[in-house]
Amino acid sequence: TGRLYQSVETFTDHLRITGPIRFNPEHPAFADFAHLHSTVAGRAGCRHTIPSPADLFLTIYEMTGITDASLVAEIAQAYRLTILRLYELGCRDILLDDTAVTRLSGKAYTDGLLLGGTDPTELQEHAINIINDSLRDIPQDIQVAVYLSGGSVIVPDWRRASDPDNILLRALSRLNVATFFLPFEPGDTESLQVLRAVPEGKRVVLGLPDAHTPYDEDESDIRTSIEAATRIIPHDRLAVSHRSGFKIGSHAQRGLTFEDQWRKLDKLRAFCATIH
Repeated sequence: TGRLYQSVETFTDHLRITGPIRFNPEHPAFADFAHLHSTVAGRAGCRHTIPSPADLFLTIYEMTGITDASLVAEIAQAYRLTILRLYELGCRDILLDDTAVTRLSGKAYTDGLLLGGTDPTELQEHAINIINDSLRDIPQDIQVAVYLSGGSVIVPDWRRASDPDNILLRALSRLNVATFFLPFEPGDTESLQVLRAVPEGKRVVLGLPDAHTPYDEDESDIRTSIEAATRIIPHDRLAVSHRSGFKIGSHAQRGLTFEDQWRKLDKLRAFCATIH
């Protein structure tokens, strides 16, 4: 069962590789998006969120140790064709949900790579290139954003971003996306200095309120972060959101009700209306 001394069953839905990575025209995500797009019927835009291609690459590396260029090319091509198919279905807004970049920025993770004989900078370059290659030659009227998540901790260790071997500043300056969704701890203005790496013309969505708990943050901390960010990113390229999507923190807990979620959205909307 995998229980041993654990109180819950372990996960068994591990990734299994049975052949080359390929585009799947029958993927159920296409039917899901088509249903949503039809239901919305032009009343709003429909964003489609997909795991970052760099996450798939890093997961395969962790399982197999494979880092060759053919794998990078296969994943990028599969993602590119997937995005093009979503475009055909009417999608004009894609969000890549990425944890690979921040994993590759962690000291413990990169130290483990070095101990295993792997050059962290090689994997870092692959992570950036595979995202950019996935977006090559897609239509110009589709908006692409990337959410750089710290994984289970949500907020990346932005304070290490200036270390010479860190990927974060390179990712912010080189990823060919229009918008960055970046989670921060409210009130931590030092971490916001990483925004200086965001190229001119690109948008930033600051993730500040917690989306995993029904409790509210100190609005003064959120205001402090917003004011610090506007000294780096102009108002017209800056937005505010929750640090992540609404979800429970673990499979053993139940935190946010639907009422909590709407209340937190309404409270953030009202707060943002007071920001000038």
